[in-house]
Amino acid sequence: MGIMIDAHCECGFESRMMGAGYGFHSFREGKKEPQEDYWPSYCPKCRTLGMTDTVPKTRVCEHCGGKVLMYGWKKVSKNELSFRDDSKSTGHLCPQCQKFTLVFEEIGMWD
Repeated sequence: MGIMIDAHCECGFESRMMGAGYGFHSFREGKKEPQEDYWPSYCPKCRTLGMTDTVPKTRVCEHCGGKVLMYGWKKVSKNELSFRDDSKSTGHLCPQCQKFTLVFEEIGMWD
């Protein structure tokens, strides 16, 4: 089951609602592991927040095709991006103001 998240920053940046993780549609016939698993990412080339499939080894921006950094990695996050213990995750690089003030928030589930 995946989670629905949004991201917002004190500078006024707000993302669209995003589906993270994987659901039933992510599994292909005969496969035990998901064939796609989406997670928030940052593209330094076009300075955008997007969702990137973590299954392929090559991860590219959905907007410009540039190489992305996954939120949770140290270059774009001061803290782990996890929703296990709390519905909010703070301390991430904002694509608009370029400060580590972006907050991801879990707003629901999807499947």
